[in-house]
Amino acid sequence: MVGRWHLIVLAAIISIVLATNGFQGWLLFLIAYLIYYLLINRKRIRTYGVFLVLSLLIFYVSSTFIHENNKTKLFPQQTSLYGTIHTIPQINGDRLSFQLKTSNNEKLQVNYFIKSEEEQHRLKNMSVGMQCTLEGTLRKPSPPTNFYAFNYEQYLFYQRIHWNFNIETIDLRTCNESSIPKQYVLQKIRQQGIEFINHHYPQESKGIVAALIFGDRAYLNENLIEAYQRLGVIHLLAVSGLHVGLIFSALFFILIRFGVTRERTIDALLVLLPMYVVIAGGAPSVIRAAFMTVVVLVSLRMKKRLHPVDGISFVCLIYLFLSPYSLYQLGFQLSFLISFTLIMSSEIIRKRNHYFTQLLAVTVISQFVSLPIIIFHFYEFSWISLPLNLIYIPFISLVVLPTVFITYFIVITLPAVGTFTLKILDKVVVLSHDILLQLNGLSFSSILVGKFSVWLVFAFITIMLLVLYYYERKASLLRWLVLFVASTTLFLIHFGTPYFFNEGEVTVLDVGQGDSIFIELPKRDAVYLIDTGGWVSFGGEEEWRKRSQEFEVGKDILLPFLKAKGVRTIDKLILTHGHYDHIGGARALIGETNVKEVLYAYGQVDGEYERELLTEFHKKGTKITFVKEGMAWGKGGSEFYILSPQGDEEDLNDRSIVLYSILGGVSWLFTGDLEENGEERLIRQYPHLSVDILKAGHHGSRTSSTPRFLDHMQPNKVLISAGRNNRFKHPHDEVILALEERNIKIFRTDEHGAIRITFTEETIMELETKLQRKEEKGIP
Repeated sequence: MVGRWHLIVLAAIISIVLATNGFQGWLLFLIAYLIYYLLINRKRIRTYGVFLVLSLLIFYVSSTFIHENNKTKLFPQQTSLYGTIHTIPQINGDRLSFQLKTSNNEKLQVNYFIKSEEEQHRLKNMSVGMQCTLEGTLRKPSPPTNFYAFNYEQYLFYQRIHWNFNIETIDLRTCNESSIPKQYVLQKIRQQGIEFINHHYPQESKGIVAALIFGDRAYLNENLIEAYQRLGVIHLLAVSGLHVGLIFSALFFILIRFGVTRERTIDALLVLLPMYVVIAGGAPSVIRAAFMTVVVLVSLRMKKRLHPVDGISFVCLIYLFLSPYSLYQLGFQLSFLISFTLIMSSEIIRKRNHYFTQLLAVTVISQFVSLPIIIFHFYEFSWISLPLNLIYIPFISLVVLPTVFITYFIVITLPAVGTFTLKILDKVVVLSHDILLQLNGLSFSSILVGKFSVWLVFAFITIMLLVLYYYERKASLLRWLVLFVASTTLFLIHFGTPYFFNEGEVTVLDVGQGDSIFIELPKRDAVYLIDTGGWVSFGGEEEWRKRSQEFEVGKDILLPFLKAKGVRTIDKLILTHGHYDHIGGARALIGETNVKEVLYAYGQVDGEYERELLTEFHKKGTKITFVKEGMAWGKGGSEFYILSPQGDEEDLNDRSIVLYSILGGVSWLFTGDLEENGEERLIRQYPHLSVDILKAGHHGSRTSSTPRFLDHMQPNKVLISAGRNNRFKHPHDEVILALEERNIKIFRTDEHGAIRITFTEETIMELETKLQRKEEKGIP
């Protein structure tokens, strides 16, 4: 009975969400569908109702049990742990990471900073399954400190990991490799296979080979992964149904050819499939594909016909029963949604008589239905994804994938012949990757949409499924018109809300030891950005320490925030002065966001990075304006005045652009890295100036925000942008004490995370911080 199983899946999803996250508004979509389905199947309402209630109860109880027992058994004071290396150790420059499973079966995320190149070579001998005694410190995973940021704490929690274990030293003599537990044998084989590829394959092709055979992307260049992702072809790097079909069809054919009976062949494949899941990395796509194959093989073995929808529903239910947190994984969501949709659309696909038209149908349907989820997670989509998939799907599936597997076995068995085949593979891979990187570099290759709400995701998925249903059933023009109006209305509401919404915001982003302040005026009359942060590196870095994926403030914090908000244009980028912790992230904006104008402090541009940055912006058509005191502008009821620099300052900090603003009916002062000399000049030049909200100069340094300056400005609130545990000890204790003595409320990014203040043209509405939420009406 097709209907019964997919109803149970929906009931399971409802139960899991209720058990792990409580009631969510978007569940009403699923509840409404269940009620509708029961009403149109009144004759079987009792049967369906029984299965529905049983599913709700079973999955709610099991998910509640798993969720309530997802707790740590360790104590923060523990410094010595004995356990088994649970995942393949990854060395990335001077960083080693892996998961450790303790004797009480608790998993931890282990991190270690390698101290020398010699130690790096020694640590390459670590392997999955080793049992080690490690010394270190337990730390709770960090929650996201910026709005819309990746939730690393939640990501680990869903893997049932509650601690980061930072190792102080590693002594390999405390690790036992002689008796690897049986459950790690397959993972050990996987690690050896990945290491073989790393040692024997050319640099350019090793990444895609490891990804396609073992599901490991560690050797793929970061820019290349970004290109695959943004262009909508990242699924080609995942081990999926294509791999399972190719490998096990070949095995089936070979075994049958060697005289093995059909029944014994199926039995052998049923044993090998779970083993392959481990070898291929255990991603949701390979689990789904492998166990769908298991279900099909079992039905063949029992000589019973199974509807594909029932098959995938059954696999989904088992998966969610054993691992309810998988529901929140992007890979799980896309894998099952696309597979379910393709099965339901099989009639549409079958009507196409040619391979290319069938491929077109499969690609269009897959891209179509996955779009809302892609936008929810990445805030944009690539408009060239469809034609690119039409080229790369047959290229990867018919050329690269078979070649990768054949070459792998040739290199193992016939190394001399393998060297020749590797050269051919490398040239093909390099050419295909160069094309992807070139396309990804085009500014128009993707369309920025902004973050969808969960409500919007479900609304669009519902519309898209109806589109496929109506297409197959040749629905009337009226129904098509209703869908068109509904989808157009939803898009207009999503895109238009910022331009009709009478609230603006000031957000002090947490960029570590640096500054970046986002200002959006009501109705998005203008968007301004004051500084962009920047990761400061002290001294040169040895080659062995360099990581394949370096953290970069502009790319990893600033751009995701802007994309989530759907910001396509920055009207003014105000770079207060030339220090890297204020302008280092600006380069990430070039080619990604339209910057109309850069405001830069009047004076000599001495730094090489400053000159290069301004030149790059100029080449992109951005207007460069050097500003000094006396300049001003107004927009949408808000006012902005430049109070500094004069242009003759010797110290770069005192040359910072100081911006006085009237936003939400209150006064603000943004001071860059202004220090005591600059503050004294403001006191002399503006004897009657006071402000409501002050952004503290120079990250709360003792050379800024002096008592005299605070007494003159009389702020109600002070915003401080500083890095956690920074080497400069910002903000300084003397500054904090001076603020507390004056009963000035302090908000600091190192403790509160990002700070967001929303306002209308007349008043401040709300102040909230990412780590400690506060709500205040009519502040200050």
